[in-house]
Amino acid sequence: ESLLGDGCDEREEQAAALSGGMPRMAVRVLLATEEELAQHAQQLSDIDKATALANHALEIARANSLVREELAALECLGEVEYERGKPAEALRYYAECIARGEAIGMSDATTEGKRREAEALNALGEHAKALAAATRCIEVAETNEDRYEHAVAHRPLAIAHSMLGSQEEAERAFRRAIEEIRTLGERFELAKTLVEFACHLREWDANALALGAAGEYLREARELLAALGAERWVARVDVELAAIMQLTEPEPSATPVAVGSTAPVEKGVRTFGSVSIVTRSSEMHRVLEQVARVAPSDLPVLI
Repeated sequence: ESLLGDGCDEREEQAAALSGGMPRMAVRVLLATEEELAQHAQQLSDIDKATALANHALEIARANSLVREELAALECLGEVEYERGKPAEALRYYAECIARGEAIGMSDATTEGKRREAEALNALGEHAKALAAATRCIEVAETNEDRYEHAVAHRPLAIAHSMLGSQEEAERAFRRAIEEIRTLGERFELAKTLVEFACHLREWDANALALGAAGEYLREARELLAALGAERWVARVDVELAAIMQLTEPEPSATPVAVGSTAPVEKGVRTFGSVSIVTRSSEMHRVLEQVARVAPSDLPVLI
């Protein structure tokens, strides 16, 4: 809690204690905590706090020659830059992490670094390179039996396939990512994958079935993200949901006609799909306005 708060003094005291001979196991515990807090702050969209925590972890790791912890801090700094909208800067951290890891034979640094590298390359529009990086990550993850990276790496793999025009391969990779991540119980990564799949579904096919599925994925993602407190991601999902709702809203009838009427009814008509409701009751109009707002939702609604 002190690390997530304004605890600069606490972190300085900890750094001073490290130079006084804190046991290495205690240092590792401190670093693991700080890196986890940095990732948590990143999910909550507190990018500045995540950066400060990751930089502090990197400083401590290097001061104590803890290579594994140093690589974890580098990965975290790369993710922070990626979330900040600077994928080129993120690639610099990922490249350093991969090179340092491979130099000492840490293959898990390759899996984690390559997956993040693939995400950054996709963001830069270098989809062929992203495809190669994601494929390499999956290969190493299979060898290491790293279920987490194997699952998550299918997301940048799917995006690369989609952007390169291989829709079938992309859909297969998206579905595998969702299935595997759901099994692992990783809510944040699952939500991110659902959002990406929904966006690509919308681009592939604007028919009602595809848009309906995209909407379902986005609603599930929104529920997960809201529970995690990831407000920036929730805001993005709301934008995507609004775009899908706009595509699925029926065109209003130019001349709605009440049942049994031979002339157009100019006032008092609300149209929902193929159904027209005719009323001049002000109370009923208020109800119909509510209906229009909640119609896209799958939640039970009492009218």
